[in-house]
Amino acid sequence: MQNYNNYSYKIPASPLFPQRELIYMPECHSTNAYLEQMVREREVAEGSVVIAGYQYAGKGQRGNLWLTEPGQNLTFSVLLKPFWLQASQQMYLTRVFALGITDWLKTLMAAEVHIKWPNDVLLNRRKVCGILIENQLHREHIAMTIGGIGVNINQAYFPFASATSLFKETGREYNLDQCFYDLMVCLDRRYAMLQRGMLGDLHNDYLAQLFGLGMEINFSTGNSSFPGTVLGVDDYGRLEVRTPWGIRLYGFKETTIQWPLK
Repeated sequence: MQNYNNYSYKIPASPLFPQRELIYMPECHSTNAYLEQMVREREVAEGSVVIAGYQYAGKGQRGNLWLTEPGQNLTFSVLLKPFWLQASQQMYLTRVFALGITDWLKTLMAAEVHIKWPNDVLLNRRKVCGILIENQLHREHIAMTIGGIGVNINQAYFPFASATSLFKETGREYNLDQCFYDLMVCLDRRYAMLQRGMLGDLHNDYLAQLFGLGMEINFSTGNSSFPGTVLGVDDYGRLEVRTPWGIRLYGFKETTIQWPLK
């Protein structure tokens, strides 16, 4: 295991973020929470990142914890200020983060890469990355976004069969510094598309990576399950599914795609 106190992360220069900062924490309870606290205390430039060598209380979707072994993975949060984006367009931020991650993964290996609605990234149909996006609104626009990312890189063992890592899929270790830098390049590129108003391209690219599109898979709702075919995702982030009862739209708290994946 590498010593997580000895990393030398670098962040790519970008004309989008001329004043961006990189803040490294050897240990941190939650990079999202830490970055949010920083913003409350002082002005933090857009594009800034808080990255932790060990995140021991990271936040996941649906109130879950994102657990990770020290010094084995990437756990970081990015600050964006898309004030020009309407609150009703929040889903496009999910698309930016998810596509940036899938773009990067596809540069590393020839593998099956998907986005599992709403915010997970799959490698060979197992979860390799989780995304947690927290927005602050000002009237009808988005004042600030904190996007938290946890990517399993060199971790070898997981308590759930549904999880994986780059190491588990390839059998080799990866340099975390280089992984972070290359991933940020891909995220910056996708955010630039959003700034240029390329919403149709982001939507189509997201659908191209969406797990289950056009396939019948199993869903869970409460204590019951049902088969359904994914038809797409609307502009509000709701999953469109053909069910035994007709076509339905589901918010992310209303249903989940059931493990194991077909």
